[in-house]
Amino acid sequence: MMAIAGAAGPAVEMVRMFQLELEHFEKLDGQPLTFEGKANRLSFLLRQNLPAAMQGLVVMPIFAGYDHEKSRGRIYKFDITGGRFREADFYADRLGRQGRAGSLKMVLHHTELAREQVIERGGRGR
Repeated sequence: MMAIAGAAGPAVEMVRMFQLELEHFEKLDGQPLTFEGKANRLSFLLRQNLPAAMQGLVVMPIFAGYDHEKSRGRIYKFDITGGRFREADFYADRLGRQGRAGSLKMVLHHTELAREQVIERGGRGR
């Protein structure tokens, strides 16, 4: 899963490029890219967008998913330079332009849940 805040045009284009690169890698290598590899590719795409970001077309993704190698969910946030920061078990950020009213959204994953429990909850958070 990838959620993006920022300029809509570059964000949509980045998602398309990211999907295309992952499909291309899988076709060439015959196997999916690791979760860590996917995070690295997203970081690279952000670095490529830096000139546009410096002109105000900022794209800020959150990348979350299940890491099969580590057998657990993982969440990464990025800065505009492509810097990657792994979160422990959650990520919170302000909503709206300049975080109006101090509202928060929170993305959680629970390490104690079985696959079936996660599917049953269907993204309801807790």
